Amino acid sequence: MKRIERYVVVCLLGIGSLGLVGCAGTVVESGGFEVNEVQFNLAKDRIRPRAAFEFSCAPEDIEFVVLEVEWVYPLLMGATGCGQKATYARREDHTWYMDSATQ
Repeated sequence: MKRIERYVVVCLLGIGSLGLVGCAGTVVESGGFEVNEVQFNLAKDRIRPRAAFEFSCAPEDIEFVVLEVEWVYPLLMGATGCGQKATYARREDHTWYMDSATQ
């Protein structure tokens, strides 16, 4: 019960700056952070094609972890696949860019 109440408060507080997008849904854990499931899946969907291209890897082989959050919204994501990894950061317009990469 506490988890739901805390999530509703966070969601309501985020309405002014983040809008209503992503307030519906559940909270999931990734990288030790609690994140909005809808926003986490949206981030993965936006990053996956880029990561697959940049890693020369099949999209289904890319795995993700949240590295930094704001409230329950992912800000920094880690992607791994085909022996490579990179971090992707979210811009204010909710687009993602590669922040760093290693092989």
